Amino acid sequence: METAAYDFSMADWSELQHDLLVLIARRLNLIEDYLNFRNVCKSWHFVSTKDNFNSYLSRFPWLMPAEEEEDGISIRKFFSLYNGMILNKRIPKARRKRCMESMGWLIMVGEEEGEISMLRPFSGVEIELPHQNNTVEYDRY
Repeated sequence: METAAYDFSMADWSELQHDLLVLIARRLNLIEDYLNFRNVCKSWHFVSTKDNFNSYLSRFPWLMPAEEEEDGISIRKFFSLYNGMILNKRIPKARRKRCMESMGWLIMVGEEEGEISMLRPFSGVEIELPHQNNTVEYDRY
């Protein structure tokens, strides 16, 4: 009996069923894999929602060295302690700001005295916080 050979090189991976893509996305446990998964094509990006990411698994931290300029463009580099991967990301909202991380948010302190905000670096969601210099006894502390 002869078996039919299937040519995977001709497969259109963007045509995978939505439900199958959701099952795959829910099995990813590293943010590196998740970011790569969502960059394959539009249909894969579409299923890459927060609800389809397994957020209960332990995470390895990423380090974010100081801001760098490449060809006049501000770049933030993220370094994975898990596998040494370096991710270059343009984050215009973080340009020329001091950044600290907390629970997936970047706490950004701007050049203007008292300017502070929080940013999710991959979704772009930003929360402006009240200027520190408007708080009670700012000059004292």
